[in-house]
Amino acid sequence: MIVRIPRQFESERLTIRAPKITDAKEMHAAVLESIESLRPWTRWANRPQSLKGTRDFLKRACRDWGSGTEFGLPMFLKGTSTLVGWMGLFRIDWSVPRIEIGYWVRQRFEGQGYITEALNAVTDYCADCLGARRVELHIDERNERSIHVADRCGYDFEGTLRRYVRAEDGSLENTRFYSRVFYDDGPVGLRHGDRMPAPSAVPPPDLQVPEQFETERLIIRAPKVRDAKEVNAAVRESLDMLAPWMPWANRAPTLKESRENQQRARERFLAHEDFRLNAFLKGTETFVLGSGLHRVDFSVAKVEIGYWVRKQFAGQGYVTEAVNAITDFAFRVFEAKRVEIRMDDDNVLSSRVAERCGFELEGILRNERRKLDGSLGNTRVYSKVR
Repeated sequence: MIVRIPRQFESERLTIRAPKITDAKEMHAAVLESIESLRPWTRWANRPQSLKGTRDFLKRACRDWGSGTEFGLPMFLKGTSTLVGWMGLFRIDWSVPRIEIGYWVRQRFEGQGYITEALNAVTDYCADCLGARRVELHIDERNERSIHVADRCGYDFEGTLRRYVRAEDGSLENTRFYSRVFYDDGPVGLRHGDRMPAPSAVPPPDLQVPEQFETERLIIRAPKVRDAKEVNAAVRESLDMLAPWMPWANRAPTLKESRENQQRARERFLAHEDFRLNAFLKGTETFVLGSGLHRVDFSVAKVEIGYWVRKQFAGQGYVTEAVNAITDFAFRVFEAKRVEIRMDDDNVLSSRVAERCGFELEGILRNERRKLDGSLGNTRVYSKVR
């Protein structure tokens, strides 16, 4: 369903609206005035600032509005052209819908309640006009002012994700997750869209990823097209166990689909875009489980592990054995600083694997995903850091 999204709304003291290229001069002045207060928390404030750069940014922001990928919202004093700050709606997952808000305020307007006023209004806008069922804030744990804003606006603290972002000085910083959630009785969504895309940082040019390694009982390796028949049989055998948790397990794949899937997975592995891994019993061609390193963010050295096990091998410790080995592989080969595992809050067996492997629960993100039955699900986030 496509709806018309209001391009302007108001709070008590502010007019909040879609950006215009003609905002460039006022926005550039606001940024220059506030640059020292912005630099500790916004990476872009540490780059050279120019009026042309501001115009280019606003052109992109206008295009993003048109495509529905992001919504930049400059804030002005009512009845004036005086810019107070900026609210950004981004990392939008329309299937939930889930939206992250970021913001900054012009230095002369700090400490006067404008960000709290704007965040309350924009949060309502997300829920009422964009259909959001989860609105979230990611805040550097050192940013006390921003934390106070989240608290004043009724956002709930969900957890601290360790070594989650890389600061401008190269250090890895912890991020506090806050959210407000809204509930519904079934599937919603203002337009069809994919889940949030994986991080796209460029891998190091000298990265060499071995295609195979071993555990006590398993050979774990990159996919090959010849795996298709065995993987197809494993999926078909395990559908009833996988269907509650895996979106791709809603039906049995054909052998042709499995071949194409393994081919794409191998190509992405070799291109260093995604690193799916197939695990086999040692000395055999018997497929045991699927896993991999996904959503790799090379700028932070952060990876996520996913996994599923063939039904006949469930409950025998194979997933724990594989996850321990893959975690070590991530730290050794990728020099990862953060390895995380995410799962549905109701997936008790998967949670137990993470805990047996020494991963720490950092938080439970509410209404973070849309389940296959259309209901809203919470996501548990576990990690290991170095």
